[in-house]
Amino acid sequence: VELHHEAALLMDASSQTLWEHYLSFFRKYGDTTLDFDQEESCRFMNRVFRQPALKGYIVNLDERDFKVVEDRLSWVCEDDPYDSNSFALQLVTAAGENVSHSVRLLPGRKELYQSDETVFPGPPRWLEETDVMPRYSIPSRVIDSLEGVEFLRKIGAALPESLKKRVVDLELKPKFEMKLVAGLTAAETEHLVIDVTAIETKGRRTERLTKEGWELSDQQPVKGKQLLRFAREDLYPVPAILDEMGLTYDEKLISFKSRITKQFPEKFAEWIKAMPENIELDIDLRLKSILADPVTAAVRFEVVGQDIDWFDLRIVIDVQGVNLSKAQIRQLVAARGGYVRMDDGSWMRLEIKLDADQREAVTRLVSTHSIFPGKRTACTLFNWRIPKLPKFSILKHGSASKTAPTTSSWKSTPICQKALTPRSAPIRSMALSSLPTSVSITSVESSPTTWDLEKPSNHSPIFYGSLKSTRKQAA
Repeated sequence: VELHHEAALLMDASSQTLWEHYLSFFRKYGDTTLDFDQEESCRFMNRVFRQPALKGYIVNLDERDFKVVEDRLSWVCEDDPYDSNSFALQLVTAAGENVSHSVRLLPGRKELYQSDETVFPGPPRWLEETDVMPRYSIPSRVIDSLEGVEFLRKIGAALPESLKKRVVDLELKPKFEMKLVAGLTAAETEHLVIDVTAIETKGRRTERLTKEGWELSDQQPVKGKQLLRFAREDLYPVPAILDEMGLTYDEKLISFKSRITKQFPEKFAEWIKAMPENIELDIDLRLKSILADPVTAAVRFEVVGQDIDWFDLRIVIDVQGVNLSKAQIRQLVAARGGYVRMDDGSWMRLEIKLDADQREAVTRLVSTHSIFPGKRTACTLFNWRIPKLPKFSILKHGSASKTAPTTSSWKSTPICQKALTPRSAPIRSMALSSLPTSVSITSVESSPTTWDLEKPSNHSPIFYGSLKSTRKQAA
């Protein structure tokens, strides 16, 4: 050990791996020898036998390499021919041959069984000791019961011939009943509460998950000498799934709970998306709103006649299919596709039909400008006042139009007076530069007109441009 600390030991990579495993064992337990009657030594051997790099580096007492194979050992329950009051539990190879000698159990995540020359994968552990005999005699009354046949299922043992017709294998499926509960720890708090149960398809057995594990809630009477055996494989991942959502068990509720935070809807949506299909979900309406598709919205440009000589040009968001207040629309747009909590306790998302640049412009405009009142479920983002002409196009600043006989000056008029200050100019410039270069607009008082929106000067605190009157037909 001292030479190793002084970097005085030279060895190949596999030897180094074996040495590091041994040093870890020595530092923890202080033993220089391996006593296989001690479980720690058996666990150490499990670790080294599972390292592919150590093949050929571990030998038995005859200095022969141990063979680590993939063929599993398993248990078979048989009617004991020598004792009618007992069943025999026999260890067999993958080829069905009886194992004739004892083997050493090497505990680990993957159980291994070591013979004199070979190491096998094998069935789950059911004995406290690590010295496993190849055959055990078990009283009939122990195996001929619900607990007995369940024990055989857990260790993967085949049923004896006398029990095969009496045993019915059923599956237990997990079920999550989810709801929101307010005021559990304080008046203003809210929690996700989940009742976790396991239910047989035909309702013949129900179990509930508690802090201590699965507990029997209900068992239907068994007909005659029938023995029910329940497959529980779908229940094994459930505790880990609950941990992913930070759920803890509450003795008073007899359920699992987790506090609602600002990040809850995003986390909950991802959690449900990754949920295994074999888990039945019963989710209340407010939680289901998180899983619903986002509400869609469209952006349109609206011209409204205000005075004899002027139009108001508005950029408006229309929300489809729901009735929302202006304040709610503003919250949804500002959330940039994220979740917003509604007054009824549900969640909602908004999807605006814009590309990335336009979406950014709309978001900033809603957060910095007032909203015009109106009867529709919509909100006005920006407003320009321009001279009222029958048909016209707004061209780029300073450009000329061969078809434009006249030129008129125009000035943008923001919705709120605050937007007139020089400080607001960069925001307005950004917003206008992100708008489409051409839009079709239906005036309240005139026929449809095609406009090419001008990109204004970045220097001007209040935007100016050129308004070119044209005689071309509207698109």
